Amino acid sequence: MVESRQVDNVRTVTVNPPGSARRTGHAGGAVALLAALCGCATLSPEECQHADWRAIGYEDGVQGRDLGMLGKHRQACAKVGVTPDLGAYQAGRSEGVRVFCQPANAYQQGRQGYAYTGVCPADLERAFLASHGEGMVIFNLESAVQQVVDEIASINYAIEDAERRIAKANIALNEDKELTTERRRRLREDIEVLSREIGRMEGERDRLLVELGARETRLRDHVGGRGY
Repeated sequence: MVESRQVDNVRTVTVNPPGSARRTGHAGGAVALLAALCGCATLSPEECQHADWRAIGYEDGVQGRDLGMLGKHRQACAKVGVTPDLGAYQAGRSEGVRVFCQPANAYQQGRQGYAYTGVCPADLERAFLASHGEGMVIFNLESAVQQVVDEIASINYAIEDAERRIAKANIALNEDKELTTERRRRLREDIEVLSREIGRMEGERDRLLVELGARETRLRDHVGGRGY
């Protein structure tokens, strides 16, 4: 987890090493991938045998699933000899899609990084796309913030690793009485190289902290005043 907070006008960042479990939000990685609305789960044999196709269509519509979902239902139900009621399904889906295509939901879909799959009717699509675009802008800004946070996390971990190696080298120099002169020389050289690398990484981290602040400001400015 990475936590950024202000302490005496200095931002501090606490991280876990790369690969550790962390909470993922709307911007869950350095480069966030847009998730398509697929609705991959379909019907069990028992559900097929007792299917209310209008209700199933409505649920698929509310979830923003395209008509390809009907093909999945048809394939699933063919195993038990059940054919979907196309008319009832389409009627229910048309009602559900109109719920899905409202601007408030469009904004949330965009903000979560979901791609639009072209399911909205013509009379709702323009407003949907406008709100979806607003949400997507924020998703992209959040992704940009997370990218810098991840870079800072990686640098912090590398600094900690270099510090551990320096500490180990110092222990050897101070406590190992059997070290050869050549080995002592190499350990001191390693410490010098690692110290310089830590200095370089700390400079890069400072630059990234400034960039993080700028990106967080852009995000706050854009989020402020949004209606959804």
